[in-house]
Amino acid sequence: MTHTSTGARLEVEAGIEDGSFVLRVPAGPAALAPVPTVKERLAELGTGERELGVALPLAREALERHGGTLTPRADGVLEARIPLKTS
Repeated sequence: MTHTSTGARLEVEAGIEDGSFVLRVPAGPAALAPVPTVKERLAELGTGERELGVALPLAREALERHGGTLTPRADGVLEARIPLKTS
């Protein structure tokens, strides 16, 4: 994947593992902290801040609503897991 404004490249890992779709994205040191909920993130923001930074909290909540998880790993990678439904 290429970030269009800078041309920087990002390699992600995706696949099926233990009955789940797994997506791993390198995030560096930011991946060491747990991803807050949207409510927690909004409480952290000061009044009038323009950059909300709620993309990861929104992703976390969307994954959790569908039985998935968004987990920071010690190696600086964020891991999203979505269980595959077989019905």
